[in-house]
Amino acid sequence: MKLKGLLKKTGVVFMSAVTLCAGAAVLPQIAYTGIEAQAAGNSFKNATNILLNKNYVDSISSSNEEDYYSFYLESDSKVSFSFLHDYIDSTSSYWSITLYKDNYNYTKLYSCDFKGNSKSSKSVNIGLPKGKYYIKIDAYQSWLWSSFDYTFSVNSSYTSYWEKEYNNVFEDSDHITLNKNYHGTINNQNDIDYYSFVLNNDSKVNFSFMHDYIDDSSLFWSLTLYKDNNSYSELFSADFTGNSKTTNTLNIGLPKGSYYIRISSSYNSKYSSMDYTITVNSVS
Repeated sequence: MKLKGLLKKTGVVFMSAVTLCAGAAVLPQIAYTGIEAQAAGNSFKNATNILLNKNYVDSISSSNEEDYYSFYLESDSKVSFSFLHDYIDSTSSYWSITLYKDNYNYTKLYSCDFKGNSKSSKSVNIGLPKGKYYIKIDAYQSWLWSSFDYTFSVNSSYTSYWEKEYNNVFEDSDHITLNKNYHGTINNQNDIDYYSFVLNNDSKVNFSFMHDYIDDSSLFWSLTLYKDNNSYSELFSADFTGNSKTTNTLNIGLPKGSYYIRISSSYNSKYSSMDYTITVNSVS
């Protein structure tokens, strides 16, 4: 364990109004039964390797400290992060977690921050392909941080039916099978999820879109269908409200060929990082 800063008891450097990452949920109180991280690495190259579904404990001892961890997924998975700390009487955010892909430029996939007065929090679910990843934990702002111990874990379960980040462009779309449920999240206002599917014959299809109930009739998600051609021609679009848990679109007749689906926030100021389920149904 690294030496703690002089602000161990207060955990505060400067108070500033900030917000928790969208979709983070308050969890029940959890005992601090973590495994010592044996000092996190301070760069990608010397990141501390950690196991999935295990608790690790460390701390940020200065405003410019960065703690790096790495983990490996043996198969396509659904991943989330749990984060615990002692109570700070403030709604401001003090810690930040950032997820990176292990590639030549360490592609940033997701980030989330955690409030002082939320002792136990969980990030949104993130679909990831098999491979190696990095986590960076640091101060949310250089003028706002805490030296309290944090306890975190990378929660993972293997699944072939979750979107796989980074799928934000046509070329990186996730291929899906007709009549199968696939899950994903829009984890920020600018996030986009692309899927692709193939029709072996001229067919009628419709799209099922499901999510947990939101007590709001506003539009939160948008679905757009494209033809797989040089110009990605737009064929159809639909929006989905928070208070409609399950929506089936109208049947659409399509010729044999390949197609793309784009899921994004709707064209307004609202979005939800709640899990969604999308199905391309073949209509006989």
